[in-house]
Amino acid sequence: MPRHVQISEVTRSFNAYARTTQEEGLLCADCAKTFTRKSALTTLFFGFLSKGGPYKATWSWLKNGQRGHHLKATDERLALHNARAYLERRDVKLAYALARIAAKSRDEDVAGQSAAIMREIEAAGGDYWNYKLPDPWVVPAGERAVYAILPFAIVTAFIAFIYGYAARQNERAFRPVEVNGVSIPVCRELPRNGDILTRQRPGGGEITLRIWNKTNQNAILKIRDGQSGTVLASVFVAYQNSYDFEAFTGRGYRLQYALGDRLDASCKEIIDPDWEAEFRKMDAESFYIEYGNRNIDAYQIEYGSHRVGRRITSTEFDKP
Repeated sequence: MPRHVQISEVTRSFNAYARTTQEEGLLCADCAKTFTRKSALTTLFFGFLSKGGPYKATWSWLKNGQRGHHLKATDERLALHNARAYLERRDVKLAYALARIAAKSRDEDVAGQSAAIMREIEAAGGDYWNYKLPDPWVVPAGERAVYAILPFAIVTAFIAFIYGYAARQNERAFRPVEVNGVSIPVCRELPRNGDILTRQRPGGGEITLRIWNKTNQNAILKIRDGQSGTVLASVFVAYQNSYDFEAFTGRGYRLQYALGDRLDASCKEIIDPDWEAEFRKMDAESFYIEYGNRNIDAYQIEYGSHRVGRRITSTEFDKP
């Protein structure tokens, strides 16, 4: 017996988001089985590879596991319609079985008309009470289990893969770094942006240093005395971040920075920096902010085709 069936399918839209479409119509059980299997393959391929897809794909699988979505009231009306058709063809046995299905409807009109067909056949001497139609729409338990379990299994496997990949990446990130044949342990918890790593002299001056790190690497900034070259403070400036360092009276300071990906075990020095430089006074943009009465010296750390500052050696940068 055909049914009016809705079969959902998850596809990928032009903007990479998951989109659920519906195919519906009067289908036989075998036709619905073919459609749901096609939908399952499409949903499996596109649903779990699109934004918002896993959620939609899971619901699509669960609904299609019952040969698609169908309304019981519609099924009962179709059973009544077919009972009348077979009765006109004198196939009273099949007409009686279909009317018996529709007679259980909550719709009083459908149930009443179905009962009338059954009485008409019984009055004509038909005795088909024990005859039942085989239901081709019953989904085998094994197939139902596949539709119920597979989406959750795929999501679980995907999450396990992500966690496993992240764990391998973390393990690789914390491996000691080989520099000139020497194994150097790495920092396991990076400082936060603006963390003061060392400080030799208290701040409190009227000059604020504003440092913008516009690179994709972390930076360590060293502030040195302009005369002696002694490190007054060092600060961690994370990539694509900025920090205001309020510390100085007058502009008698030198600024050096190093760029790199990994810090040593003390979390205060970059291992094998990719770039080390010292800012020149001409690199600063100086201005005054009336609110708070602050004089700002702003520097931008850049890396690539335009590298700011005078290149220095590791020996110069590592001096205390």
